[in-house]
Amino acid sequence: MTPLDLTRRHLGRRFFVHPLGVNCGAIGLSQGTESETEDGRFLDGLRRAVELGANLLDTAALLRRPSN
Repeated sequence: MTPLDLTRRHLGRRFFVHPLGVNCGAIGLSQGTESETEDGRFLDGLRRAVELGANLLDTAALLRRPSN
C-alpha cells in the first residue's frame, strides 16, 4: 500500500472518506447505548459516502471544523 492509498479523499462540503480502517470511528467504543448511537452514525456516514461516489472499500468520516 502506498502513502497515496492512505490519503483521505474529498467528496463534498465538509465530507471526506478514508481508506478502510483509517480513522474508523466505530472501532473501540464502549458497550451500551453510546456505542450503538456511534455505530448508527458511522453506518449513516458510510451510506452517505457511497451515495457521493465512494467505493465500498472506503471508510466514511465526517470531519467537523472547530466552532471558533
